[in-house]
Amino acid sequence: MDAPPGGPDAARAALLAAYYAPATAGDAAGLAAVAVKLPGGQYFGVHPGRIPALIHAAYADATDPAQRCRLAAALARAWVYGGDTAQAVTFAEEALALADAVGRPGRHRGSLDAALVTRWGPTTSPSG
Repeated sequence: MDAPPGGPDAARAALLAAYYAPATAGDAAGLAAVAVKLPGGQYFGVHPGRIPALIHAAYADATDPAQRCRLAAALARAWVYGGDTAQAVTFAEEALALADAVGRPGRHRGSLDAALVTRWGPTTSPSG
């Protein structure tokens, strides 16, 4: 995969800019679609800044269980990448419960990934 023009900082800035368009328009589905991508601009061990709060705003507005599942998984990733595993585990477990309720394999995949990263990664590995 090619690096985005301007590098990772530009990619993060573009994601944040994309977040505010649907937020301002009151487009909950559009907001959720962008919010789930926000952890992709994070690095392990770097303070997450406002990313968890932005994702949580979309999560709080979401009513569709499948959408809430994706957002809970994104919240888990955002918190664990920022070093707050306790917060991350809470949302990973919520994502797994919602995936079970929704019953779609695609939802399980994202939820299992979030659960894995909250329990094993650079900050939990014996060599990390």
